[in-house]
Amino acid sequence: MALLFVEKEYVNDERAAKAARKVKHEETHKRTAKDANLPKVSRPLKWAALSSHNGEAQESSSGMAQYGSGLVTVDDGLSDNDSEGEDNRGMIADGPGTEGMEVLLESLARGEEPVGGKFSSASEPHLNVSPLESDHHECNSADTQGCTRCNIMEPAICCDVHNPTDFSSYETHIPKTPCATQHSRLPKYTKDKYDYKLESALLDWCDEKTSAVYGWACLNDDGPVIMSDATLDRIVDCMHHHKIQTCQDLRRETGWIDSDLYSNEVLVLIKSHSAPCPSIFISTPLRQGMTTGVSASTTSPLPQFQLTAMSFSSSSSLPMTRKRQNKCSACGQEGHNVHNCICPNHPSHVIAGNKENLAAQLTTVVPP
Repeated sequence: MALLFVEKEYVNDERAAKAARKVKHEETHKRTAKDANLPKVSRPLKWAALSSHNGEAQESSSGMAQYGSGLVTVDDGLSDNDSEGEDNRGMIADGPGTEGMEVLLESLARGEEPVGGKFSSASEPHLNVSPLESDHHECNSADTQGCTRCNIMEPAICCDVHNPTDFSSYETHIPKTPCATQHSRLPKYTKDKYDYKLESALLDWCDEKTSAVYGWACLNDDGPVIMSDATLDRIVDCMHHHKIQTCQDLRRETGWIDSDLYSNEVLVLIKSHSAPCPSIFISTPLRQGMTTGVSASTTSPLPQFQLTAMSFSSSSSLPMTRKRQNKCSACGQEGHNVHNCICPNHPSHVIAGNKENLAAQLTTVVPP
C-alpha cells in the first residue's frame, strides 16, 4: 500500500487558479435574454434587418411594444461601441408583444372573445369572419319525375347482365384460335429399309427445295430450312404406321406450316418409298383331303392372298365347351349348392310340425 503526500501550498495554488478561470469565464461568456432583462415573447423571434435606404435616424427604446400592429421593436441590447451602426436594430414580428399578451390573457379571463384584427399584421387585410354560405339546394319542382336532389332515383341502366346492349361498345372481342386436331399416338418401332430410304429421299428433297426457293447461300449457311428435322422424323414415323394418305393427314400429323404448298410433292415421295400395306385377306393353305374330290379344272393354283369360306365353316363347326355347373351335395342336383335356399333339403323348407315331432323324438327316453 502506497501513501501519497501532497504539499499544502500546491493545493492552495490550484484552488486559486480555478477561481480565477471561473471569474474570467463569467466576464466573457454570452449573456442570455434573462441576464439582459429583455422582454419575453410567446413565439420565436424573427429578426429582419431594417432598410438602409431610409436616411432618417429612428429612435428606439428598450422594451417598447406596439400592441395595435402586433409588432415589438426591441433594442439589440448592445452598446454603441459594440454595434456596427445606429441602423442595425431588430424588429420582432409575427406575434403580439409582452403588453399585448397580458391584455389578451386578461380578456380571456373575463370571458371576452379576442378580436381577430388586433393580432393581424398592419399590412395584411382583416380576415373574413363572415359566416359561410349554406350549401343547401332547394327542391327542383320542374322535374316531372321528382327531385333528384332529395330522392335517389333508380338508374335506367343497371349492369351488363340486365342491359347487355348498352355495354356492347365497351366489350373487347378477342378472336379465339381454333384448337388444333390431335395427332395420332404412335408406338415404338424399329426402322426397316423402307424407312431409311424415305428418310434419305426427304433429305435430298429438302436440300433441292431450299436451294430453289431461298438460294444456295441460304442452304450453305442455314441448312435445309424448308422442313425441320422434327417434321421429317414425324413423317417417317407416320409412314411406317401408314398414317399419312392425304394432304389433310399430313397437316394433322405433322403441323407443317408449308404443308399447303409442298404436300403433294411429299406425298409422292411417301407413296414411292413406303412399304406395301398388309392385305386384309387371310392366306390359308388347303388341306390334302379337301382337294381329292375337286375336279382338275377347279384345282388351278389359287392366288397368294384369298379369303376362303372354309376358315369360317371350320371355326363354326368347332365344339363349344360347356361351362361346369355346381352340384349340390345334399340333393345331388346341379345348378346350386347346399347353402342355397332353392335346394329342397335346405333347413328353411322344414315345417314347424316336423320340427316339433323331431324335438319329441329326440326327447323320448328309450328304455334299456
